[in-house]
Amino acid sequence: MIYRIYTENKNKDALLKAIDRYGYPPGYTLFEGEGRYQLNDKSYSEPSLVFEYIGNSEKADDFRVRNLAAFIKRYNNQQEVWIVKIQESERIVV
Repeated sequence: MIYRIYTENKNKDALLKAIDRYGYPPGYTLFEGEGRYQLNDKSYSEPSLVFEYIGNSEKADDFRVRNLAAFIKRYNNQQEVWIVKIQESERIVV
């Protein structure tokens, strides 16, 4: 299972240190981007982060990823943090 956590790019350095101290996930890929949204017919953008983690144990990872997203939400005082789960059809390691 591939997990992605979408969040605002806020307090990045301190957030990464806190996540690394937490020890989960044991490794991840971090993407920086720009989030776009509409509100009251006006467009907004904000810097965003996407944490991507390839898990091994769906039940355990689901629990940990949800806890990590909740931690990020509290840490950055956000209204929402999104989690996306992507079912792998195949994993090839070269």
